[in-house]
Amino acid sequence: MHLDDFIAAAQPRTEQVQVCVRGDLVTRHAELTAELEAELAQERSLAGNPEIGRISGEIVAVEAEQEASTLTFTIGSVSARKWANLLAKNPPTATHRRAGLDHNPDDFPPAALAECCVDPDVSPLQAETLFETLPQGEWNKLWFAVIGLNVTGLPSPKLGAATELLQANGQSSTTP
Repeated sequence: MHLDDFIAAAQPRTEQVQVCVRGDLVTRHAELTAELEAELAQERSLAGNPEIGRISGEIVAVEAEQEASTLTFTIGSVSARKWANLLAKNPPTATHRRAGLDHNPDDFPPAALAECCVDPDVSPLQAETLFETLPQGEWNKLWFAVIGLNVTGLPSPKLGAATELLQANGQSSTTP
């Protein structure tokens, strides 16, 4: 393949991230799931315990509410130049630099999300509001996708699959 054709074929990587804004529903779902597991552990016959049906019904209702409170974000990678420009616009303070950071952790994450979010279109103000509003765990889903797509290098999918296949067969890359 010619280099110009190779460059012309370049496509950004993307990842879909689901974010639920209702932490209370996530907590309730976990509670109900634990209740159901406890009931199932004590029950020898599923047909004889109406509590299992009640808890299962509540779980289904909570899951429907969670789905209605969840938005799927499509996060995309950006070019190395765009990433470098984002870092330059959000430089670390002296304190952050001493901590080994290459960016300002208060400003850079929302700016990076606004730049990398493909769908929905997220403005810098909306990204800042998400950063200030979302629980840490939900924000981390978005942030880890941004970092994973733009900083962490991944090997070729074929290389990864081949390596796993060799390892599963007890071989390594040094096996003749």
